[in-house]
Amino acid sequence: MNVRPYDQKQKLLLPNDVRDFLSPAHEIHLVNDIIERFDLSSFYEAIPEVGNPSYHPKLMIKILFYGLVQGITSSRLLARKCCSDVAYMYLAAMQKPDFRTISKFRIRHLASISQLFAQVVATCQDMGLVSMDHIAIDGTRLKANASASELFDRERAVRHHDRLKDEIRKRLDHMGAQDALEDQLYGEDSSGYEAPPELRNHAARIKKLDRLIKELHKEKKDKKKNLTDPDSEIQKTEFGKKPGYNGQVSVDGKHNVIVATDVTSSPSDVHQLKPMVEQSQSNTGKKLSKISADAGYSSHANLEYVKERGTDAYIPDKRYQHQIKRGNPTGICPYDKSRFTYIPEEDVYLCPAGAKAYPPGYAKNLKDPFPLIYTVKGMWRCTGCEHSRKGCTKRFGSNRTIQISGKEHLIDAMRAKLQTPEGKAVYRKRKQIVETAFGYLKHNMNLRSFTLRGLEKVRLEFRMWCMGYNLKKIILHSAPVG
Repeated sequence: MNVRPYDQKQKLLLPNDVRDFLSPAHEIHLVNDIIERFDLSSFYEAIPEVGNPSYHPKLMIKILFYGLVQGITSSRLLARKCCSDVAYMYLAAMQKPDFRTISKFRIRHLASISQLFAQVVATCQDMGLVSMDHIAIDGTRLKANASASELFDRERAVRHHDRLKDEIRKRLDHMGAQDALEDQLYGEDSSGYEAPPELRNHAARIKKLDRLIKELHKEKKDKKKNLTDPDSEIQKTEFGKKPGYNGQVSVDGKHNVIVATDVTSSPSDVHQLKPMVEQSQSNTGKKLSKISADAGYSSHANLEYVKERGTDAYIPDKRYQHQIKRGNPTGICPYDKSRFTYIPEEDVYLCPAGAKAYPPGYAKNLKDPFPLIYTVKGMWRCTGCEHSRKGCTKRFGSNRTIQISGKEHLIDAMRAKLQTPEGKAVYRKRKQIVETAFGYLKHNMNLRSFTLRGLEKVRLEFRMWCMGYNLKKIILHSAPVG
Protein backbone atom coordinates (compact mmCIF):
# COMPACT_ATOMS: atom_id res chain seq x y z
CA MET A 1 0.00 0.00 0.00
CA ASN A 2 1.19 3.47 -0.83
CA VAL A 3 0.83 4.82 2.71
CA ARG A 4 3.12 6.38 5.29
CA PRO A 5 4.62 4.06 7.91
CA TYR A 6 2.40 3.67 10.98
CA ASP A 7 3.76 2.09 14.16
CA GLN A 8 2.40 3.09 17.58
CA LYS A 9 5.30 1.30 19.27
CA GLN A 10 7.91 3.36 17.46
CA LYS A 11 10.59 4.47 19.91
CA LEU A 12 12.42 7.80 19.73
CA LEU A 13 16.19 8.08 19.88
CA LEU A 14 15.97 11.41 21.74
CA PRO A 15 13.02 12.75 23.80
CA ASN A 16 10.97 15.33 21.90
CA ASP A 17 10.37 18.87 23.09
CA VAL A 18 6.61 19.15 23.75
CA ARG A 19 6.63 22.49 21.88
CA ASP A 20 7.37 20.54 18.69
CA PHE A 21 3.79 19.27 18.80
CA LEU A 22 2.38 22.80 18.88
CA SER A 23 2.13 25.21 15.99
CA PRO A 24 4.24 28.38 16.40
CA ALA A 25 1.02 30.35 15.89
CA HIS A 26 -0.86 28.48 18.63
CA GLU A 27 -2.62 30.77 21.14
CA ILE A 28 -0.99 28.94 24.04
CA HIS A 29 2.31 30.75 23.40
CA LEU A 30 0.64 34.13 23.85
CA VAL A 31 -1.09 33.06 27.08
CA ASN A 32 2.23 31.74 28.36
CA ASP A 33 4.10 34.96 27.50
CA ILE A 34 1.44 37.18 29.09
CA ILE A 35 1.50 35.31 32.41
CA GLU A 36 5.31 35.23 32.41
CA ARG A 37 5.31 39.02 32.74
CA PHE A 38 2.85 39.09 35.64
CA ASP A 39 3.94 40.13 39.13
CA LEU A 40 3.29 36.99 41.22
CA SER A 41 5.04 38.08 44.41
CA SER A 42 1.89 37.59 46.51
CA PHE A 43 1.77 33.93 45.45
CA TYR A 44 5.44 33.36 46.24
CA GLU A 45 5.05 34.84 49.72
CA ALA A 46 2.27 32.35 50.51
CA ILE A 47 4.40 29.26 49.69
CA PRO A 48 5.11 27.29 52.91
CA GLU A 49 8.76 26.70 53.81
CA VAL A 50 8.18 23.18 55.13
CA GLY A 51 6.33 20.10 53.95
CA ASN A 52 5.95 18.60 50.52
CA PRO A 53 7.11 21.02 47.77
CA SER A 54 4.26 22.91 46.16
CA TYR A 55 3.55 23.17 42.46
CA HIS A 56 4.97 26.36 40.99
CA PRO A 57 2.40 29.21 41.05
CA LYS A 58 3.14 30.00 37.38
CA LEU A 59 2.16 26.45 36.42
CA MET A 60 -1.14 26.61 38.30
CA ILE A 61 -2.04 30.11 37.10
CA LYS A 62 -1.28 29.26 33.47
CA ILE A 63 -3.55 26.21 33.39
CA LEU A 64 -6.29 28.07 35.30
CA PHE A 65 -6.18 31.07 32.96
CA TYR A 66 -6.02 29.02 29.80
CA GLY A 67 -9.00 27.08 31.14
CA LEU A 68 -10.87 30.37 31.52
CA VAL A 69 -10.00 31.32 27.94
CA GLN A 70 -11.64 28.06 26.84
CA GLY A 71 -14.54 28.41 29.26
CA ILE A 72 -13.33 25.53 31.48
CA THR A 73 -13.64 25.92 35.24
CA SER A 74 -13.92 22.28 36.33
CA SER A 75 -10.83 21.22 38.32
CA ARG A 76 -11.34 17.62 37.24
CA LEU A 77 -11.42 18.55 33.57
CA LEU A 78 -8.31 20.73 33.92
CA ALA A 79 -6.47 17.85 35.62
CA ARG A 80 -7.51 15.55 32.77
CA LYS A 81 -6.33 18.11 30.20
CA CYS A 82 -2.86 18.15 31.82
CA CYS A 83 -2.61 14.44 30.97
CA SER A 84 -4.11 14.43 27.49
CA ASP A 85 -4.01 17.92 25.89
CA VAL A 86 -0.63 18.98 24.47
CA ALA A 87 -1.25 22.68 25.16
CA TYR A 88 -1.93 22.05 28.85
CA MET A 89 0.97 19.58 29.02
CA TYR A 90 3.25 22.34 27.71
CA LEU A 91 1.97 24.87 30.26
CA ALA A 92 2.36 22.34 33.08
CA ALA A 93 5.83 21.27 31.85
CA MET A 94 4.58 17.65 31.76
CA GLN A 95 3.64 17.76 35.44
CA LYS A 96 0.22 16.39 36.45
CA PRO A 97 -1.44 18.20 39.38
CA ASP A 98 -4.60 16.37 40.44
CA PHE A 99 -8.01 18.04 40.62
CA ARG A 100 -7.88 18.50 44.41
CA THR A 101 -4.58 20.38 44.12
CA ILE A 102 -6.00 22.65 41.40
CA SER A 103 -9.21 23.28 43.35
CA LYS A 104 -7.40 24.04 46.62
CA PHE A 105 -4.96 26.40 44.88
CA ARG A 106 -7.80 28.33 43.31
CA ILE A 107 -9.72 28.67 46.59
CA ARG A 108 -6.62 29.49 48.66
CA HIS A 109 -5.37 32.16 46.25
CA LEU A 110 -8.70 33.47 44.94
CA ALA A 111 -8.05 37.02 46.15
CA SER A 112 -4.52 37.09 44.71
CA ILE A 113 -5.73 35.69 41.39
CA SER A 114 -8.43 38.38 41.13
CA GLN A 115 -5.80 41.08 41.75
CA LEU A 116 -4.22 40.08 38.44
CA PHE A 117 -7.20 41.65 36.69
CA ALA A 118 -5.54 45.09 36.67
CA GLN A 119 -2.40 43.53 35.12
CA VAL A 120 -4.51 41.96 32.36
CA VAL A 121 -6.13 45.36 31.68
CA ALA A 122 -2.65 46.96 31.60
CA THR A 123 -1.56 44.36 29.02
CA CYS A 124 -4.59 45.27 26.91
CA GLN A 125 -3.59 48.93 27.15
CA ASP A 126 -0.02 48.17 26.08
CA MET A 127 -1.40 46.41 23.01
CA GLY A 128 -3.59 49.39 22.10
CA LEU A 129 -6.89 47.64 22.86
CA VAL A 130 -8.09 50.29 25.35
CA SER A 131 -8.68 53.97 24.56
CA MET A 132 -11.08 55.07 27.37
CA ASP A 133 -12.84 57.36 24.88
CA HIS A 134 -16.20 55.69 25.49
CA ILE A 135 -17.01 53.44 28.45
CA ALA A 136 -20.29 51.53 28.62
CA ILE A 137 -21.45 50.32 32.04
CA ASP A 138 -24.10 47.69 32.64
CA GLY A 139 -25.05 44.79 34.88
CA THR A 140 -26.31 41.25 34.30
CA ARG A 141 -28.11 38.95 36.69
CA LEU A 142 -26.53 35.54 37.23
CA LYS A 143 -27.87 32.60 39.20
CA ALA A 144 -26.28 31.86 42.57
CA ASN A 145 -25.20 28.39 43.68
CA ALA A 146 -28.37 28.06 45.73
CA SER A 147 -31.87 26.68 45.36
CA ALA A 148 -35.01 28.80 45.44
CA SER A 149 -36.56 26.19 47.78
CA GLU A 150 -34.11 27.32 50.47
CA LEU A 151 -35.60 30.84 50.61
CA PHE A 152 -36.85 31.74 54.08
CA ASP A 153 -38.70 34.72 55.42
CA ARG A 154 -38.82 35.33 59.17
CA GLU A 155 -42.02 33.32 59.80
CA ARG A 156 -40.98 30.32 57.71
CA ALA A 157 -37.51 30.24 59.30
CA VAL A 158 -38.97 30.23 62.84
CA ARG A 159 -41.55 27.58 61.88
CA HIS A 160 -38.90 25.36 60.27
CA HIS A 161 -36.55 25.92 63.23
CA ASP A 162 -39.25 24.81 65.74
CA ARG A 163 -40.13 21.74 63.68
CA LEU A 164 -36.52 20.61 63.55
CA LYS A 165 -36.06 21.13 67.29
CA ASP A 166 -39.19 19.08 67.95
CA GLU A 167 -37.93 16.32 65.66
CA ILE A 168 -34.52 16.27 67.41
CA ARG A 169 -36.21 16.12 70.85
CA LYS A 170 -38.24 13.08 69.77
CA ARG A 171 -35.13 11.36 68.40
CA LEU A 172 -33.18 12.08 71.60
CA ASP A 173 -36.03 10.71 73.75
CA HIS A 174 -36.01 7.55 71.66
CA MET A 175 -32.23 7.25 71.92
CA GLY A 176 -32.41 7.78 75.71
CA ALA A 177 -34.94 4.99 76.07
CA GLN A 178 -32.77 2.73 73.90
CA ASP A 179 -29.68 3.56 76.01
CA ALA A 180 -31.52 2.72 79.23
CA LEU A 181 -32.60 -0.64 77.79
CA GLU A 182 -29.05 -1.46 76.63
CA ASP A 183 -27.64 -0.46 80.05
CA GLN A 184 -29.86 -3.09 81.62
CA LEU A 185 -28.72 -5.71 79.10
CA TYR A 186 -25.00 -4.94 78.74
CA GLY A 187 -24.11 -2.79 81.77
CA GLU A 188 -23.45 0.94 82.16
CA ASP A 189 -19.72 0.73 81.34
CA SER A 190 -20.20 -0.26 77.68
CA SER A 191 -19.04 2.18 75.00
CA GLY A 192 -21.56 4.73 73.76
CA TYR A 193 -22.76 5.39 70.24
CA GLU A 194 -22.24 8.40 68.04
CA ALA A 195 -25.30 10.39 67.10
CA PRO A 196 -26.73 9.21 63.77
CA PRO A 197 -25.80 11.31 60.68
CA GLU A 198 -29.37 12.56 60.18
CA LEU A 199 -29.37 13.96 63.73
CA ARG A 200 -26.03 15.67 63.22
CA ASN A 201 -27.28 17.19 59.96
CA HIS A 202 -30.42 18.46 61.67
CA ALA A 203 -28.37 20.05 64.45
CA ALA A 204 -26.14 21.81 61.91
CA ARG A 205 -29.22 23.03 60.04
CA ILE A 206 -30.66 24.44 63.27
CA LYS A 207 -27.45 26.42 63.83
CA LYS A 208 -27.69 27.84 60.31
CA LEU A 209 -31.34 28.71 60.88
CA ASP A 210 -30.45 30.45 64.17
CA ARG A 211 -28.03 32.70 62.32
CA LEU A 212 -30.55 33.28 59.53
CA ILE A 213 -33.32 34.23 61.97
CA LYS A 214 -31.03 36.77 63.66
CA GLU A 215 -30.26 38.33 60.27
CA LEU A 216 -33.95 38.37 59.26
CA HIS A 217 -34.91 40.16 62.49
CA LYS A 218 -32.67 43.02 61.36
CA GLU A 219 -34.50 43.21 58.01
CA LYS A 220 -38.09 43.98 57.06
CA LYS A 221 -40.67 41.37 58.02
CA ASP A 222 -41.30 40.17 54.45
CA LYS A 223 -37.58 40.08 53.58
CA LYS A 224 -36.37 36.68 52.34
CA LYS A 225 -32.92 35.14 52.63
CA ASN A 226 -31.46 31.94 51.23
CA LEU A 227 -30.24 29.34 53.71
CA THR A 228 -27.63 27.94 51.28
CA ASP A 229 -26.18 31.33 50.27
CA PRO A 230 -27.48 34.10 52.59
CA ASP A 231 -25.63 36.78 50.60
CA SER A 232 -27.65 36.14 47.44
CA GLU A 233 -30.85 38.03 46.61
CA ILE A 234 -33.77 37.28 44.32
CA GLN A 235 -32.77 38.33 40.79
CA LYS A 236 -34.61 38.30 37.49
CA THR A 237 -32.30 35.90 35.60
CA GLU A 238 -32.71 34.06 32.31
CA PHE A 239 -33.92 31.10 34.42
CA GLY A 240 -36.70 33.21 35.96
CA LYS A 241 -36.64 34.78 39.41
CA LYS A 242 -33.88 32.93 41.25
CA PRO A 243 -31.40 33.57 44.07
CA GLY A 244 -28.49 35.27 42.35
CA TYR A 245 -26.11 38.19 42.02
CA ASN A 246 -25.78 41.28 39.85
CA GLY A 247 -22.52 41.21 37.87
CA GLN A 248 -21.28 44.68 36.85
CA VAL A 249 -18.85 45.44 34.04
CA SER A 250 -17.31 48.56 32.54
CA VAL A 251 -16.40 47.95 28.90
CA ASP A 252 -14.12 50.09 26.72
CA GLY A 253 -15.59 50.98 23.34
CA LYS A 254 -12.48 50.46 21.20
CA HIS A 255 -12.22 46.65 21.33
CA ASN A 256 -14.81 45.79 24.00
CA VAL A 257 -12.22 45.09 26.69
CA ILE A 258 -13.60 44.85 30.25
CA VAL A 259 -11.71 47.47 32.28
CA ALA A 260 -13.62 47.16 35.57
CA THR A 261 -15.82 44.54 37.18
CA ASP A 262 -17.76 44.02 40.39
CA VAL A 263 -20.62 41.96 41.85
CA THR A 264 -23.42 43.08 44.12
CA SER A 265 -26.34 41.20 45.64
CA SER A 266 -28.69 44.13 45.01
CA PRO A 267 -30.91 43.79 41.90
CA SER A 268 -30.66 47.57 41.40
CA ASP A 269 -27.85 49.17 39.36
CA VAL A 270 -28.32 52.72 40.59
CA HIS A 271 -25.61 52.61 43.29
CA GLN A 272 -22.99 51.00 41.05
CA LEU A 273 -22.17 53.87 38.68
CA LYS A 274 -19.70 55.68 40.93
CA PRO A 275 -17.74 52.54 42.00
CA MET A 276 -17.47 51.35 38.40
CA VAL A 277 -16.28 54.74 37.13
CA GLU A 278 -13.65 55.00 39.86
CA GLN A 279 -12.43 51.42 39.35
CA SER A 280 -12.20 51.97 35.57
CA GLN A 281 -10.01 55.01 36.10
CA SER A 282 -7.89 53.23 38.75
CA ASN A 283 -7.25 50.17 36.56
CA THR A 284 -6.29 52.18 33.47
CA GLY A 285 -4.77 55.32 34.97
CA LYS A 286 -6.80 57.40 32.50
CA LYS A 287 -9.68 59.79 33.01
CA LEU A 288 -12.95 58.77 31.43
CA SER A 289 -14.12 61.12 28.72
CA LYS A 290 -17.46 59.56 27.81
CA ILE A 291 -19.84 57.25 29.72
CA SER A 292 -23.04 55.56 28.62
CA ALA A 293 -25.35 53.49 30.81
CA ASP A 294 -28.98 52.40 30.71
CA ALA A 295 -31.87 53.79 32.74
CA GLY A 296 -31.06 51.58 35.74
CA TYR A 297 -28.20 53.96 36.58
CA SER A 298 -30.23 57.17 36.33
CA SER A 299 -30.65 59.19 39.51
CA HIS A 300 -30.19 62.80 40.54
CA ALA A 301 -27.13 61.82 42.60
CA ASN A 302 -25.50 60.03 39.66
CA LEU A 303 -26.20 62.86 37.22
CA GLU A 304 -24.71 65.35 39.70
CA TYR A 305 -21.67 63.07 40.12
CA VAL A 306 -20.82 62.90 36.42
CA LYS A 307 -21.48 66.63 36.05
CA GLU A 308 -19.02 67.45 38.85
CA ARG A 309 -16.42 65.18 37.23
CA GLY A 310 -16.87 66.93 33.91
CA THR A 311 -17.59 63.59 32.23
CA ASP A 312 -19.65 63.46 29.06
CA ALA A 313 -22.43 61.10 30.21
CA TYR A 314 -25.41 59.57 28.38
CA ILE A 315 -27.84 58.08 30.91
CA PRO A 316 -31.59 58.17 30.16
CA ASP A 317 -34.15 58.01 32.94
CA LYS A 318 -36.65 55.13 33.06
CA ARG A 319 -39.63 57.14 31.87
CA TYR A 320 -37.71 58.51 28.89
CA GLN A 321 -36.46 55.03 27.96
CA HIS A 322 -39.97 53.59 28.33
CA GLN A 323 -41.41 56.19 25.94
CA ILE A 324 -38.67 55.54 23.38
CA LYS A 325 -39.40 51.80 23.48
CA ARG A 326 -43.09 52.55 22.95
CA GLY A 327 -42.26 54.43 19.76
CA ASN A 328 -42.47 57.98 21.09
CA PRO A 329 -39.56 59.73 19.28
CA THR A 330 -39.45 62.62 21.79
CA GLY A 331 -39.07 60.28 24.76
CA ILE A 332 -41.38 62.50 26.83
CA CYS A 333 -44.91 61.44 27.77
CA PRO A 334 -47.60 64.06 26.94
CA TYR A 335 -48.47 64.07 30.65
CA ASP A 336 -44.96 64.03 32.08
CA LYS A 337 -44.36 66.48 34.93
CA SER A 338 -42.02 68.42 32.63
CA ARG A 339 -45.19 69.45 30.73
CA PHE A 340 -46.49 71.23 33.84
CA THR A 341 -45.87 74.98 34.03
CA TYR A 342 -44.74 76.50 37.32
CA ILE A 343 -46.36 79.75 38.52
CA PRO A 344 -44.03 81.17 41.19
CA GLU A 345 -46.46 83.86 42.38
CA GLU A 346 -48.91 81.20 43.56
CA ASP A 347 -46.40 78.34 44.07
CA VAL A 348 -48.53 76.06 41.92
CA TYR A 349 -48.06 73.98 38.78
CA LEU A 350 -50.44 74.33 35.86
CA CYS A 351 -51.26 70.98 34.20
CA PRO A 352 -51.74 70.64 30.39
CA ALA A 353 -55.52 70.91 30.90
CA GLY A 354 -55.19 74.16 32.88
CA ALA A 355 -55.88 72.79 36.39
CA LYS A 356 -53.67 73.90 39.27
CA ALA A 357 -51.58 71.46 41.32
CA TYR A 358 -51.01 72.74 44.87
CA PRO A 359 -48.22 71.86 47.34
CA PRO A 360 -49.03 70.29 50.74
CA GLY A 361 -50.04 72.64 53.53
CA TYR A 362 -46.90 72.09 55.62
CA ALA A 363 -44.60 73.12 52.72
CA LYS A 364 -44.44 76.71 54.01
CA ASN A 365 -42.68 75.57 57.20
CA LEU A 366 -39.94 73.64 55.44
CA LYS A 367 -36.51 75.28 55.55
CA ASP A 368 -34.40 72.74 53.62
CA PRO A 369 -35.09 71.51 50.09
CA PHE A 370 -37.39 68.51 50.29
CA PRO A 371 -39.32 66.57 47.61
CA LEU A 372 -42.84 68.00 47.50
CA ILE A 373 -45.91 66.32 46.06
CA TYR A 374 -48.11 68.79 44.20
CA THR A 375 -51.72 67.63 43.84
CA VAL A 376 -54.59 68.83 41.65
CA LYS A 377 -57.27 69.73 44.19
CA GLY A 378 -60.80 68.44 43.73
CA MET A 379 -61.22 64.92 42.40
CA TRP A 380 -63.95 66.13 40.05
CA ARG A 381 -61.35 68.11 38.07
CA CYS A 382 -59.36 65.00 37.04
CA THR A 383 -62.37 62.68 36.81
CA GLY A 384 -64.07 64.95 34.33
CA CYS A 385 -60.89 65.58 32.31
CA GLU A 386 -60.39 63.77 29.00
CA HIS A 387 -56.67 63.37 29.71
CA SER A 388 -57.38 61.18 32.74
CA ARG A 389 -58.65 58.40 30.46
CA LYS A 390 -55.53 58.68 28.31
CA GLY A 391 -53.04 58.03 31.09
CA CYS A 392 -52.55 61.34 32.88
CA THR A 393 -53.55 59.79 36.22
CA LYS A 394 -52.50 56.40 37.56
CA ARG A 395 -56.08 55.20 37.51
CA PHE A 396 -59.37 56.73 36.41
CA GLY A 397 -61.06 58.62 39.23
CA SER A 398 -57.89 59.61 41.10
CA ASN A 399 -56.16 62.98 41.45
CA ARG A 400 -53.03 63.81 39.47
CA THR A 401 -49.93 64.32 41.58
CA ILE A 402 -46.35 65.25 40.67
CA GLN A 403 -43.25 65.03 42.87
CA ILE A 404 -40.86 67.97 42.70
CA SER A 405 -37.37 67.67 44.19
CA GLY A 406 -35.75 70.78 42.72
CA LYS A 407 -33.32 68.74 40.59
CA GLU A 408 -35.56 68.08 37.62
CA HIS A 409 -33.28 70.26 35.49
CA LEU A 410 -30.70 67.42 35.53
CA ILE A 411 -33.18 64.98 33.98
CA ASP A 412 -34.43 67.59 31.49
CA ALA A 413 -30.88 68.42 30.38
CA MET A 414 -30.06 64.73 29.89
CA ARG A 415 -33.22 64.17 27.85
CA ALA A 416 -32.37 67.13 25.62
CA LYS A 417 -28.84 65.78 25.20
CA LEU A 418 -30.09 62.32 24.21
CA GLN A 419 -32.38 63.90 21.59
CA THR A 420 -29.43 65.39 19.67
CA PRO A 421 -27.99 63.42 16.71
CA GLU A 422 -24.73 62.94 18.62
CA GLY A 423 -26.57 61.74 21.73
CA LYS A 424 -28.57 59.20 19.76
CA ALA A 425 -25.43 57.91 18.01
CA VAL A 426 -23.45 57.54 21.24
CA TYR A 427 -26.24 55.82 23.14
CA ARG A 428 -26.88 53.49 20.22
CA LYS A 429 -23.29 52.24 20.57
CA ARG A 430 -23.79 51.42 24.27
CA LYS A 431 -25.59 48.17 23.60
CA GLN A 432 -23.07 47.12 20.94
CA ILE A 433 -20.23 47.64 23.40
CA VAL A 434 -21.45 46.13 26.66
CA GLU A 435 -23.90 43.48 25.44
CA THR A 436 -21.14 41.97 23.29
CA ALA A 437 -19.16 41.28 26.46
CA PHE A 438 -22.13 39.72 28.24
CA GLY A 439 -23.03 37.65 25.18
CA TYR A 440 -19.49 36.26 24.92
CA LEU A 441 -19.28 35.48 28.64
CA LYS A 442 -22.61 33.68 28.71
CA HIS A 443 -22.78 31.94 25.35
CA ASN A 444 -19.13 31.41 24.32
CA MET A 445 -17.61 30.91 27.77
CA ASN A 446 -20.76 29.30 29.25
CA LEU A 447 -21.04 31.57 32.29
CA ARG A 448 -24.61 30.81 33.35
CA SER A 449 -24.31 30.66 37.13
CA PHE A 450 -21.73 30.94 39.88
CA THR A 451 -20.12 27.90 41.49
CA LEU A 452 -18.90 29.58 44.70
CA ARG A 453 -21.04 30.93 47.52
CA GLY A 454 -20.87 34.20 49.43
CA LEU A 455 -20.56 37.70 48.00
CA GLU A 456 -16.78 38.00 48.33
CA LYS A 457 -16.06 34.65 46.67
CA VAL A 458 -18.61 35.30 43.91
CA ARG A 459 -17.06 38.74 43.29
CA LEU A 460 -13.63 37.15 42.83
CA GLU A 461 -15.01 34.34 40.67
CA PHE A 462 -16.68 36.84 38.33
CA ARG A 463 -13.43 38.79 38.05
CA MET A 464 -11.66 35.60 36.99
CA TRP A 465 -14.22 35.04 34.23
CA CYS A 466 -13.67 38.61 33.01
CA MET A 467 -9.90 38.04 32.98
CA GLY A 468 -10.42 35.01 30.77
CA TYR A 469 -12.57 37.15 28.46
CA ASN A 470 -9.85 39.83 28.23
CA LEU A 471 -7.18 37.21 27.52
CA LYS A 472 -9.32 35.91 24.67
CA LYS A 473 -9.53 39.47 23.33
CA ILE A 474 -5.74 39.68 23.37
CA ILE A 475 -5.47 36.34 21.56
CA LEU A 476 -7.99 37.34 18.87
CA HIS A 477 -6.31 40.72 18.40
CA SER A 478 -2.88 39.05 18.04
CA ALA A 479 -4.03 36.33 15.65
CA PRO A 480 -2.42 36.61 12.19
CA VAL A 481 -4.74 37.93 9.53
CA GLY A 482 -5.51 35.44 6.75
